[in-house]
Amino acid sequence: MSTQTANLQVDVMAFLLPKDHHARLLRPGETIPASLNAGFDMLGKIDPNWIWILESQGEIRGILVASDCHGCAFVWRLVVSPGMGNVAVIRLLRRFAMDIRERGLKGYLTLLSAENDTETRLKGIVEKLGGKSGGQFTLMASWLPKENI
Repeated sequence: MSTQTANLQVDVMAFLLPKDHHARLLRPGETIPASLNAGFDMLGKIDPNWIWILESQGEIRGILVASDCHGCAFVWRLVVSPGMGNVAVIRLLRRFAMDIRERGLKGYLTLLSAENDTETRLKGIVEKLGGKSGGQFTLMASWLPKENI
């Protein structure tokens, strides 16, 4: 009787989400659904190379908005539609991590709101991966004034 075991690598996430759920980058010309309340449509031009989406049944049901920030990725927003759950968040994060690793980035930073359920879940994931809090902050945004300051 042989006691050898095969060294198999199985993508458990592929079994947890239906086959029509997948994470990918936003395509040029696609828009973020207003229901996801991303908040970036108001101030500027979004860069599809830094927006990951979770697509389900042909609809965008989750987003991760990030940007390159001095050699690391800055995660600005992570939102999934109600009912999508933790598996959707993990699917987005796995695709994001794979892509930024391929881009040569070594890590990520993020701001989190305790008022947002998805961001609260993200906080737990980041802490489990060894992430540390940098303190309490207030994120502010503004249009540039029309005149030079």
